[in-house]
Amino acid sequence: MDPGRGYRYGGLQQAYAAVALVTAAVAGDRVVVDMLDHNRSIAIVARNSKWSLIAFAISVLSNLILLPYVVRLIGIRQFGICGLLISVSTPLSLIGGILGQTACQAVARNRASNDGQATHDACATVTAFGALCISAGAVLLLCLIPIISRQVLLGDSPTIESISVVTLLLVTGWTAQQASLIMQGIHVACMAYRRIATINAISAVFNIAFTAAGVAIFPSVTGYLGALCAVQAATCLVWFASILLSFRWCLVKPAFVKAGRESIFAFSGWLTVSQVVAGLSSQADKYMLGASKGSIAVGYFNIALRVEEAAYSVMVRASDSLFPYFSSMTGDGQRPNAQFYFSVSWLVNLAAVAVIAPLIPWAPSIVAVWVDAHTAASAGGVLRVLAVAGLLGCASHVFKQYMLGARMTRQLAVVTIVSGSLAGLTAFLLVPQFGLRAAGFGAAAAAALQLGIVIHLVRRQFGELATFSKILHSTIIPVSGALAIAGLMTWFGFAGLHTWPRLIGAYVATGAGIMLVILMTNALSQEGRSLLTDLRTLASLVRGGFTVSGERGSNTPSAATPASETDAVQGVDLTPPV
Repeated sequence: MDPGRGYRYGGLQQAYAAVALVTAAVAGDRVVVDMLDHNRSIAIVARNSKWSLIAFAISVLSNLILLPYVVRLIGIRQFGICGLLISVSTPLSLIGGILGQTACQAVARNRASNDGQATHDACATVTAFGALCISAGAVLLLCLIPIISRQVLLGDSPTIESISVVTLLLVTGWTAQQASLIMQGIHVACMAYRRIATINAISAVFNIAFTAAGVAIFPSVTGYLGALCAVQAATCLVWFASILLSFRWCLVKPAFVKAGRESIFAFSGWLTVSQVVAGLSSQADKYMLGASKGSIAVGYFNIALRVEEAAYSVMVRASDSLFPYFSSMTGDGQRPNAQFYFSVSWLVNLAAVAVIAPLIPWAPSIVAVWVDAHTAASAGGVLRVLAVAGLLGCASHVFKQYMLGARMTRQLAVVTIVSGSLAGLTAFLLVPQFGLRAAGFGAAAAAALQLGIVIHLVRRQFGELATFSKILHSTIIPVSGALAIAGLMTWFGFAGLHTWPRLIGAYVATGAGIMLVILMTNALSQEGRSLLTDLRTLASLVRGGFTVSGERGSNTPSAATPASETDAVQGVDLTPPV
């Protein structure tokens, strides 16, 4: 067995591993020989995916629970001010994210090859870059935040002391967050998914406790930002304690090692450009609303964005984990890559239909039940537009992960720059004139353009394997069908739902109904029926309940084989099918 396989597959969802197994099985008898390896990988992936999704759910639920409480105590205006101030540091948060991804890739690759010196050099280089970039980002925020604070706090007669406190809280919280992201990258590289879920649970407890107490004692911008700063700082300490407990070998003296520096630049150069543009364009509506319509409009927009992000992030979290798998398939040839891509793309779009599309008809009811009817009147329409953008964005996200795995970072940067420019331009032209009613249209237009570019790149990348029929069934039919059905439901309208049980029932029924229509449409053609076969196989594997016993973790960087690879695998039939 390849000792690095566990690292490469670590974050891959069970669903996608199952589809890989089905896709490979049609290649011939050679795959039967490798079936034991595939089944072990699926079992390991199932365990990792379970903890990864638990960690994600804990974080999202804690934020959704807190938002109505915070808005009720500090008011929609001050909540909008907090959103504007936090958005100043949001683009710079890419520093920790990119360095965390870089650390994950370098450490996992070098540990898998039993190269202790390379692992040491990678940790030293990432630590040095982290110290330099985080310090530079903190200095930049120290200059920007006071200037912006004077503008957004103008109606509250800000004093020098209050601006200084806000600046200190934001910079401290941001610095702790970036350090946490880098340390989390080490945990992902070592496949410590249970530990990650545990730390996320602890962070969620901090979030609820500190925010509830801070806003109750100081119901103001300072109180809310102070609570967020305390959460980030406490969470950073927990990550560091985990490093000391299990991964102390990564605590090395910072140094710009030449080999490590070249590897980092090769991986993250264009990726940095891409993510910076994406971060700025995602904040375009918020910036324009704050500049032209005030903090109250930003508050309504943030509420709608929180709901849409909760649904969209589920799909992004699932498809993000495709990056290590696509990286491992780069030498397998175009045919298996194309087969796997179209199967996974269809599954992601099918899931997005069920999760995101119901937001469109039920957006006002969701906001009304979650916050109040007055907020729903302003934020409901924005949520609908953001849901359309999210559904279109999911349709192209799988190929983004393929481009990362195939090191097509330059093409990814071009796609992001073009679509991000459209989002920013649309927000600049529409939001000052139409206000909150135009918010989200830039994101939707950019997502539609991005999908068109991605379809072109898919056909160019896979050539004759990317037939029109495959693209139609895997991407166009699910997305267009869901938008059409959700649009018709919105057009004809339904009575508002005012209780959580009725709303949840209607949401689930809508998602299931739209998904059923897509499945029936697929069943009308041979290409569509082949995708249904993937879904049936996936369902049977999920019912099998793959589990992996034992706890992974090695405290030395020279461990070549992940502990989860050597643990006993339970609940999985490792006999190749006849």
